[in-house]
Amino acid sequence: MINKVIINDRIARIRKLLLKLKQIRDLEEKDFEKDYDKQLIAERSLQIVAQAILDIGNHIIAHHGWGKPESYRQIITLLYQNNALSEGYQKELEGLASLRNILVHDYLSLKPDILYKDISNGITAIEFFIKEIITKYGDNHE
Repeated sequence: MINKVIINDRIARIRKLLLKLKQIRDLEEKDFEKDYDKQLIAERSLQIVAQAILDIGNHIIAHHGWGKPESYRQIITLLYQNNALSEGYQKELEGLASLRNILVHDYLSLKPDILYKDISNGITAIEFFIKEIITKYGDNHE
């Protein structure tokens, strides 16, 4: 059975962090690039948001028996292939899964200008994900 508490708790956390990301997006890029504290807030917020999205996705996949994803990106792919998410933002959400790996494992140094663009591009995809998941699996009461 889909555990709505798991989904709703993670959605609530995503929404809180989305507010932080929107504040950062509203900064001028040059100001963001100079502000190391904002960069750290952005990195950690994106990491937690990405992990929460992947946790929700894994929960839905396991519930429906759609297989075991071989990667974080495949979680998003499986959600789309099985119509848990409608068309739109697949590439951005898969990119968020990849960004999560970079942030967690520090595979390479993430440049502030790239991080800033990831925030700007990711916010709409994150909002799309929230809307889709709440509509199909969550509690519609906020």
